[in-house]
Amino acid sequence: MQKLLTTKDLYKEIELLLIDSPKVTILTAYLSKDAVNKVFQNSTREVELFTSFYREFVDAAGLEALYEMNAKVFIHTGTQFFHPKVYIFHSTKPVAILGSSNFTLGGLQNNLELNIATDDTELLKNLIDYIEHLKRDPLVGQLTKEALAKYKSIEGEKSRILGKTPPYKPNVQDYSELQRHLSFPPSPVTSVKPSSDRVLKFRLSSKGQHSRDMWSVVWVTERRNIVYGRSTNFFPSADQEFQVQFVFAGHEFKPIRTHITSSKQISGLPMKLRRAGFKLKPGDILCFEEVEPKKLYRFWLEKDETVPNV
Repeated sequence: MQKLLTTKDLYKEIELLLIDSPKVTILTAYLSKDAVNKVFQNSTREVELFTSFYREFVDAAGLEALYEMNAKVFIHTGTQFFHPKVYIFHSTKPVAILGSSNFTLGGLQNNLELNIATDDTELLKNLIDYIEHLKRDPLVGQLTKEALAKYKSIEGEKSRILGKTPPYKPNVQDYSELQRHLSFPPSPVTSVKPSSDRVLKFRLSSKGQHSRDMWSVVWVTERRNIVYGRSTNFFPSADQEFQVQFVFAGHEFKPIRTHITSSKQISGLPMKLRRAGFKLKPGDILCFEEVEPKKLYRFWLEKDETVPNV
């Protein structure tokens, strides 16, 4: 079965499919509370929904409504805009709706939208396999009460700014704290154990404070900063360019160019970390792994509350 659904047909089709579907899976770029209430009000069926926090387009009230009905909400945290629109109705004969409609009243009944309903077995299998892969993706975290509260505060700040000083630019760097409240699948990246001299760990120093709670690291001149490994000859000499690849929430950012300054710091480190989504404080442990000697280093954050501050 393949059926073309215009806006006037879409919600009627959804209502019919819901009757025999104990479980619904939704992938959407945007969602709104009014759509959640319209489709799932007084519903006891299992619901799982995938979306993102991109530019705060997702309605916090809609996320809260889903959370309160015990829906499983998964948040994609990657740098790419999460943009699919897929509805899967799990029944004895599953049906998927794919097209242009987000999970909003506009997408379901007000806008000019176009979708296709299908029960093609192979396509359904591929879709379900893709969704199971998303659940294991280190970029995808499950919404928690703490993450919801943080997102509501960010959305509230956006509304306040929009009312006074448009245009609004989202402060995406604050998402490092938001992402830490999500429940991520285990990531092999963050569990790296130093096994050779290719790994060097530093404790974040309180010297050289920067804006937005970012902190610089004093390298060779402060031996007390070194938690593991040897700093001698680990990085290139001053002013020799190399690359650092940040790893955060299982995601590897593109390598960025930098160098060691004459004061034994990585040039622009605080700003680069902030842009990559890190929010650090003194005492945090910064880990560097030598991928290509003097050319490329992989960087991640390891928390170690037992190490005293400098």
